[in-house]
Amino acid sequence: RQMCIRDRENSKDIDILKKDKNFAKSFIDRLLLDDKRIDAMIESIKEIIAIEDPVGEIKELKTMSSGIKVGKMSMPLGVIAMIYESRPNVTIDASALSIKSGNSIILRGGSESIKTNIILEACVKNNIKRLVYSSSASVYGDAVETPMTEKHPFNNRNFYGATKIAGEAMCKAFHDRYGLSYVGLRYMNVYGPYQDQTAAYTGVIPIMLNKIDINEQPVINGDGSQAYDFIDAEDAGRCNLLALESNMSDEFYNVGTGVQTSIKELCDTI
Repeated sequence: RQMCIRDRENSKDIDILKKDKNFAKSFIDRLLLDDKRIDAMIESIKEIIAIEDPVGEIKELKTMSSGIKVGKMSMPLGVIAMIYESRPNVTIDASALSIKSGNSIILRGGSESIKTNIILEACVKNNIKRLVYSSSASVYGDAVETPMTEKHPFNNRNFYGATKIAGEAMCKAFHDRYGLSYVGLRYMNVYGPYQDQTAAYTGVIPIMLNKIDINEQPVINGDGSQAYDFIDAEDAGRCNLLALESNMSDEFYNVGTGVQTSIKELCDTI
């Protein structure tokens, strides 16, 4: 009976959100409840209960036209941020600014390198023993040699790659000055569920899927021979966890499959 009530109330919430244009479909999908997701939440909550860190401070609270309240909260280091995807297992979302697990932290530099500096300073202040810096293969720019190993020269020409290069340099500096243990990961082309389809650097896969979804032909620039390394978000997340547990420090590693796929091959496969 309780399950029926839960499903009915969840359906009502979903119906309300679908009528509100402020909410993307990817956001609504995350709110759908099923038994596997709830079980995963319960197991995760058990792990969080013992944490003594303070809860986040609410910075802003808005009430949307639909009546749904959306809050902006600052999360202090030490609070575990968990994102519940449609998969039954709980995954760590690298789009979060910082996620702490034990005495380690996963960091995304963001579009502004100053955010990286703030978190690095906080790591030193809070005696964080391990940092995983989420960089990007964008630091390499256009390939001048293949395969694109970690020794590939920095050939970046855009702002996003520039902030990642700056973040890497700051990690090295904090390691040299304060002994901060870190490892950097340079992600190739990551794809997966709920990928942001409106961002400036939206991946080619969701762009093609969107075209197909509205019965339009995907657009291929040139002859489609441009080749990339595509890696699933779950595999990238696994690399994050392995990096946390690794003893390596002051090093940067590519995160990819090592398999090249041309845009034409990708389009034909999809």
